[in-house]
Amino acid sequence: LPPRYSAIKQDGKKLYELARQGKTIEVPLRQVTITAIEILDWQGAQRDRGPELKIKVDCGEGTYIRSLARDLGAKIGCGATLAKLERTLSCGLQLQESMDFSEIEARVSSNNFEFIAPETLLNHWPTFRLNSQQAHQWSLGQKITGVDHLTVDQWFVGKDDQDNFLGMAIVQEREGQILLAPKVAFSPKS
Repeated sequence: LPPRYSAIKQDGKKLYELARQGKTIEVPLRQVTITAIEILDWQGAQRDRGPELKIKVDCGEGTYIRSLARDLGAKIGCGATLAKLERTLSCGLQLQESMDFSEIEARVSSNNFEFIAPETLLNHWPTFRLNSQQAHQWSLGQKITGVDHLTVDQWFVGKDDQDNFLGMAIVQEREGQILLAPKVAFSPKS
């Protein structure tokens, strides 16, 4: 059960906006995927603090770890809150591969800094291959037609027939027609 203060939309408004207005909200349940939970450490209650459990969770998108802590506490009958959250993997990027600002500055100063290719962060999205005409339309920000087999509200990475990254788009329905609408569009390489 996601928290009331989340960005999930209900009737076109984010739940946190409704909650801040003092409205009573019935938060919809969500199905999420948790592939593993590993107990890393357990500290029993002390005189000055309650018990602490440190876990590692491998989960899919849309999982609210704070809600997981709340639900686990409710299940064992003592309540629980989240004291710390550290994301170690997201979109295929691992925490140990990250750099702090001083390392980035040093690499930039020594001309040894390389940006991550944008499509690396989107490797979990499906790819839509564009022919040369569609790639040209895409680069102009025009919607792509003839995509009736796609699902509305699904996101895609756009690539041309030579595997060049062209950006990202969402499938929309307008006046009964299914369209692929570029939201970030790069021009195809010449």
